[in-house]
Amino acid sequence: MQRLRDEAHRYAITFHKKTKLKRDQASKLLGTHGISQAKVKKLLQHLGTFEALKSASEDEISTILNQSDAKKIKLIYK
Repeated sequence: MQRLRDEAHRYAITFHKKTKLKRDQASKLLGTHGISQAKVKKLLQHLGTFEALKSASEDEISTILNQSDAKKIKLIYK
């Protein structure tokens, strides 16, 4: 029973580390191109995920942020 519990705990920790790393890399990507954390938060509150942001059109992004930021983001995800 203890080994089973330990394995489940190890699996959960590994999953959360991978998820956090993926999320941090995505937000760093936006941060390095002149998009602030506040803008990233605003985008994620509206669109939900980075995957949704990747598939969003420039017009959709420009309704949340300004046109130049929308262009920068679409250039990042091309």
